[in-house]
Amino acid sequence: MRHLVLLLSFALGSYSFAQTTAWTDRIQLNGDFRFRHEYTSKAKFADTAERHQERFRLRVGMTGQVNENIKAKVRIGGSDSQSPISNNTTMTDNGTKKGLYIDLAAVEWKFHENSVLNLGKQENPLRVLSQSQIIYDSDYTPEGASVVTKMSGAYLTLAAYSIKERTTSDSAPVTTTAEPDSWLKAAVAGYKVENAEGFGYHAAIGIHDFSNIYNKAALLPGFAGNSNAGGKYLNDYSVGEVLAEVRYNTPGMAYVVYADATDNLTIGKNNQALQTGVQAQTLNEKAKPVWTFAYAYITQGKDATVSAVNNSDSGNGTDGSISHMGLVGRTVGENVSFNLTYYHAKLENSGTSFWTDKGLADLVFNF
Repeated sequence: MRHLVLLLSFALGSYSFAQTTAWTDRIQLNGDFRFRHEYTSKAKFADTAERHQERFRLRVGMTGQVNENIKAKVRIGGSDSQSPISNNTTMTDNGTKKGLYIDLAAVEWKFHENSVLNLGKQENPLRVLSQSQIIYDSDYTPEGASVVTKMSGAYLTLAAYSIKERTTSDSAPVTTTAEPDSWLKAAVAGYKVENAEGFGYHAAIGIHDFSNIYNKAALLPGFAGNSNAGGKYLNDYSVGEVLAEVRYNTPGMAYVVYADATDNLTIGKNNQALQTGVQAQTLNEKAKPVWTFAYAYITQGKDATVSAVNNSDSGNGTDGSISHMGLVGRTVGENVSFNLTYYHAKLENSGTSFWTDKGLADLVFNF
């Protein structure tokens, strides 16, 4: 925490914005802590023992107002292995000290009345449907640049993110790049409306192009379902997306129906994904959720997208799966909630299909 304060205070201290205001008044702190019990029936077809794990997620962030149009965002978070799609830390190894990593390090610059430029390791503006993680896991914080423009319900997001900087090889008489770097270049356009009668809708299309993935080594340990041979990817991934969401609120209730469909346009087999679901919430007198009930059906082709960045829970984190997800949540106090999530999934391992179950019991504290 002290390092974060020093980092932001140094950045803010070099600006004349609001000189009469102490730098501490221009910084907002936020964070969350989640305690989880995680149950998995089997990860592979040959598994015979169930697995129970105790895990926690800790994230602490700061937002600093650099000037009237620029904010700096920094967040640290725990992780078992610097995973880009998980901030979970497993409670094990006799109480050993756990690691903290940079989860966000970005600048948000409102350079136009309707447009914002994001630079650095940032919150993902490409995941515009909060319920769906078939392209990006909710914990994924990409690195690079993006521009988000919004006007009268319409929005356009353009992004260029560095996925993998390839190593160099020394070959006399000059040093050359071993192979092209991998990038994510994406565009998402949509329209989102909510009116006073409680009815709203959201529709969007997008293209998510992961360049220079074919014939390259895995981005994470293992391929998590993506087709591979000789330790390298067998396909490229240029993923088209279409999504729609309808919301309807009545006194004391809120309802959501949605669908998100994708297609890897570079191939014609095992290249599609779909998540569709419903959600119902009871609301208190301040229109805040009390009970939440949700169901989703998720089918994920093994090469529908890059498995290294999408959902780490659905299909037990493996692409090439079918999942049924059920959730029951309850607000138990101010900034405190309890959620039970269950996945029933069909996977394929070494040519054999099998069903597996994963249960998550989460107690979440926001501060």
